[in-house]
Amino acid sequence: MILYDDSGWLAHVQLTRDEAIQFFHGRTPEELLQNRDSYKWIRQHLNRLCPHKARDTERPVLEACIRSFTTTTPGNGTTYQIFDTVLAVLEESQ
Repeated sequence: MILYDDSGWLAHVQLTRDEAIQFFHGRTPEELLQNRDSYKWIRQHLNRLCPHKARDTERPVLEACIRSFTTTTPGNGTTYQIFDTVLAVLEESQ
């Protein structure tokens, strides 16, 4: 994901391993591959979170805990990772 804050700063933020499972309400990568309904659920909520054609001002607000760390691999610099965050699921009004 690419996230912006009020200062206009942006970062590529990773969502990996156990943090991704927590973010997606306990859904594992294996479940996404094996269960079409789980895949559709995540796809639907990611499309709400990151609508393809929306302007930046129309995109939803995401509150997340983000940690940063510096890697020793040349060229990688600082890495940002979401942690201890759960995707808030709001049902659309009918």
